[in-house]
Amino acid sequence: MKVGAFMAKEIQIKGFMCEKCGKVYSCLDSATNERMANNCCMQYHCQDCGVETPKYQTLCDNCDEIRKFNNAKKMSYIDYIRQFPNNMIYCMETDEYYSELEELVDDLLYNNIPVPDFVWGTDKYRVEVDAEYALSSAEDDSGLEDFQFDPQGIREFLDFVAKWNKKYGTDAYMVSFKIAIVLTEEEKRGTN
Repeated sequence: MKVGAFMAKEIQIKGFMCEKCGKVYSCLDSATNERMANNCCMQYHCQDCGVETPKYQTLCDNCDEIRKFNNAKKMSYIDYIRQFPNNMIYCMETDEYYSELEELVDDLLYNNIPVPDFVWGTDKYRVEVDAEYALSSAEDDSGLEDFQFDPQGIREFLDFVAKWNKKYGTDAYMVSFKIAIVLTEEEKRGTN
């Protein structure tokens, strides 16, 4: 045996196993392992309406939508476009974004999909290249200790990317469950 070498020692690990599927939980503390094994193949139910839900889901899609709607600020479409003139709207029924309500209604009616009572607003954000992150990553990935690009080259690169972002950066939209746009019957029929 080498001096300073250690030998393997046999140990026993306590774990818990799901009785249904046989998955063993033994990485965490005993109480957590037991809870995870007990919940492993447990059938979940919606806490609002009681229907069965997929694993770990405690709200069905319908009740989740109702909660989101109840917590959202309600606006008319007219108020929404006044307050957010360039934002899109999002429709859950099609999982699509629309630049105008007329476009959404036409799409739904053409495809024989009922127009919902409300649609969601969106948050707008800018998609651009992060030049400083790109430079930092390149320096870190160079494999060279304390490597840095030439300061003049960095300034030129940052100026170039700023111009590129101004020309080619784009606006993007993400559904916002903070704003529910309540549609009138006329708007739902495509007449307003």
